[in-house]
Amino acid sequence: MGVKDMTFANLKVAALKSLEDFNSPVSAKQLGEHAKEKGYFSGGLGNYSWSFVLSYLYGDGDGRIGREKDEKGKCAYYLKSKKEEMERLDKENTENETSGDSKSPKTKYHEKDLHKLLVSYLKSEENIYAKTVDHTRTLDKNESNQQWTHPDIVGVKLSRLKETAKDFLKKINVVDTFDICSYELKTEIKGDGYLKKCYFEAVSNSSWANYGYLVAFEIDDKLFDELKRLNKSFGIGFIKLSVDDCIIKGKIICPAKKKRNLDFDMIDKLCKNPDFSSFIECVKNTVSTNEKGVPDTSLKAYKWDEYFEVTDCEGIRKHCEKYNIPINYDNYEDEE
Repeated sequence: MGVKDMTFANLKVAALKSLEDFNSPVSAKQLGEHAKEKGYFSGGLGNYSWSFVLSYLYGDGDGRIGREKDEKGKCAYYLKSKKEEMERLDKENTENETSGDSKSPKTKYHEKDLHKLLVSYLKSEENIYAKTVDHTRTLDKNESNQQWTHPDIVGVKLSRLKETAKDFLKKINVVDTFDICSYELKTEIKGDGYLKKCYFEAVSNSSWANYGYLVAFEIDDKLFDELKRLNKSFGIGFIKLSVDDCIIKGKIICPAKKKRNLDFDMIDKLCKNPDFSSFIECVKNTVSTNEKGVPDTSLKAYKWDEYFEVTDCEGIRKHCEKYNIPINYDNYEDEE
C-alpha cells in the first residue's frame, strides 16, 4: 500500500471514529477539528480533505454513512447506526426546551467516555483484563453494520487454581483455564423498545463468548423485569454501571449464563479486526505456552485498556467532571 493509500485509509478510520462520538449530523469542518482534538488523526491530509473523505464514504456504497443538506445545500454527515438514537435525543431535547429544562442531551457524555469506567470495574471487582474493540478498524464493506458484529469491549478471566491443578487442567482441556467475556455498552436505556434493540444487539455481538453482557450507565428500573425475562430466554446478562462517591460500581441485575463452547466461526470472523485479533493472540499465548502456570505475568505484558486503581478517587472524579458523567454522592449533605 502506497503512502497516499495509507493516508486515505487512516483518514477513513478517523472519520468513522469521530462520527461515532456525535449524536447529531456534523459538517466536514467540525469532524476534522474533532478528529484532531481527539488524536484520531495527527498527520497531514496530503491531497485529501475531510469533505472528500466523507463524500467518498457516503457515495461508495459503504452503507454506514448518512448525509443531510440544509437549505443552503451544505452537507452534514452521521452514522446510520446512530439514526434511531439521534432521533430519540432530538425528541428529548425538544421536550426539555418546551418544559424549560436548559440541559441539552447533545452535551451529554458519550459511550466511549464510559469505557475506562467499565474496564476499571471489571479489573477491580472481577479480575478481568479488558480491551476495547474499535469496530471502525475492520472496514469490511461486506459487513454493512459493524456495530452489530463487534462487541464494544472483550475481556479474559483466568481460572484461579493452584499450579498443580492448573497444569493438570491444561493437559486435559485448555479451554477450562479461562473464560472470555464480551460487553455491549450503552450510556442510557429508556423505554421497552430501545431496551429490546440494545439487548438483541448484545445477543448479536456477544453470544459467541463464554459470557455476554449488556451494560448501561442509566436505565429505568421499571425495565428490570423485562431484562430478567430476556435473560432467561437468551442468556445475555445485564450490568448497571455507576459512580458512587467517586467509586466505580457495577450491579449485576441479571448474571450471564455461561456458554460452555466458544463459537469459533464467529471468533474467526471477528479476528478481521486488529484489536480483537491481538486480544485472541494474547489469550492463546497465555494459556498454551506457559507450562509453569504464571498467566498474570503474560497478561500484564499485553497492552490492555488503561484503568483506574480503586484508590484513585481523584482521577475518577476528574474523569467524570471532564465528560459530564454524573456521580452519585449518596453520603453527601448540603452545608447549612
